[in-house]
Amino acid sequence: MSDFVTAGGARSLYLVDNNYELPFSLTATGGVGWQLNGVTSLDVDYVHNFSTDQLGTTDANLPASGTVNASNPRPVANYSQVGVLTNFGESWYDALEVQLRTRVRGTDNLQVSYAYSRSRLDGVTFYSTYRGTERTPQQDGYNPTDTPHTSRK
Repeated sequence: MSDFVTAGGARSLYLVDNNYELPFSLTATGGVGWQLNGVTSLDVDYVHNFSTDQLGTTDANLPASGTVNASNPRPVANYSQVGVLTNFGESWYDALEVQLRTRVRGTDNLQVSYAYSRSRLDGVTFYSTYRGTERTPQQDGYNPTDTPHTSRK
């Protein structure tokens, strides 16, 4: 290892922030159901989730401004990235779910479901992922796993 670093190889650290907290989330659901007739029912549900203190990694060895280069080196020259696992992310999930169930003559049951959802985040999708840039840390946008329309028969 020391030969690698002496030859100019990258040396990095990965640390856990001193103020590390366990992430948590709050979830609420509510719904109503109607019996439309003797064989048909309709259910409508709302789901909300808010998660905070989500984990991500920041690089603690960046110069005060600008890109890292020969004239603007990292503050601790012996190390390249110094990753720090920290709580900086939040995420939101909202969904409206509709389900229609009926018995069909000559067969069992027929069920049709539809969900419209939205999943947003301000952070990264996996704890070991670095922010895109430390200069503009606000990363609010749609979650890459956002799938707004879901149906099932």
